[in-house]
Amino acid sequence: MDTTIHERLSKLIKEFNMNTSSFAKAIEKSYNAIESIVKGKTRPSYDVLEAIFKKFPDINPTWLMNGEGEMLRGNQKESAKADGYLQEHLILLEQNFSKLLEQLKVKDQQIAGLQRTVDALVGKSEDVTVDRSLTIEHPATKIIRLGYAQPA
Repeated sequence: MDTTIHERLSKLIKEFNMNTSSFAKAIEKSYNAIESIVKGKTRPSYDVLEAIFKKFPDINPTWLMNGEGEMLRGNQKESAKADGYLQEHLILLEQNFSKLLEQLKVKDQQIAGLQRTVDALVGKSEDVTVDRSLTIEHPATKIIRLGYAQPA
């Protein structure tokens, strides 16, 4: 055994084209727990190992725990890389989708505020009145009464 479990976990995360954060999310464990293992501060708990093997069944448990054999069972390294890549990008898409939903909520609020302003300007609002006697001269329409278009 020439490597530690910390080094093997770090190598595994890189093999799956993930970072510590995306790997932690993939196995539904905290970033701090995985980061602590990768840095060699703690050893992985049974729960962490179980989550890894459940999420990534192609990982060779003997390799991860003892450093013996190949990292992946059989010859499925390319599949594991693709899955890791997809998993990482799925997480990024979910984060971006959440941001877009928040932006939509803000835009909806802005639209509602603008609609209230428009209603007030055309006199639909009960709290604001508009003086309809104001006229604006425009070269194309001659006279436009505020809120109503009338030919001259």
